[in-house]
Amino acid sequence: MKLKKIYDLSFLCIIIFAAAAYVLLMFNGAVWYDEAYSMAMIRHSFGEICQITAQDVHPPLYYFMLKIFTAPFGYSLAAAKVFSIIPLLLTLVLGYVKLSELVNKKTGLMFSLMLAMLPVMTTFSVEIRMYGWAALFVTGCGLFAYSAQQSGRIRDYVFFALFGTLASYTHYFAMVSAGVIYAMLFI
Repeated sequence: MKLKKIYDLSFLCIIIFAAAAYVLLMFNGAVWYDEAYSMAMIRHSFGEICQITAQDVHPPLYYFMLKIFTAPFGYSLAAAKVFSIIPLLLTLVLGYVKLSELVNKKTGLMFSLMLAMLPVMTTFSVEIRMYGWAALFVTGCGLFAYSAQQSGRIRDYVFFALFGTLASYTHYFAMVSAGVIYAMLFI
């Protein structure tokens, strides 16, 4: 029992460290073309976003979510960057919780630690793009696919399908990843 509390405390430290690092990185002042594109997209109506994304390669879900999240803050750059931090922290939490349940707390902790330390996570955390959300949805799809396969619970299949659908409407590579997970589960 004591070891489980140590794992939980260690995970809490990882989350706090990651959140602090990502927040500090968001004040870098840099905005690149694709981020400017995201900021321009959210100034359109939902219907216009659908029309624009129909001619683009990216599905509209990310732009809808970003528009809804940033609207109360006047579509500010800081709010948009915070919106990019949220999925990365949620991915750490989801991985820790599900892997602790499916395997053990040590595995969940190692997953979260390694994910938080990936250099690409520091990039995703400050980019106003859909990659963090795509990573969250694909991770959820994979974890719930494994959980559904192990348990056979309808709830796990529902979350598996939900995360797969969200991934598919967030980014085209996320759709391909979710498709691979679906194929692996059902084959």
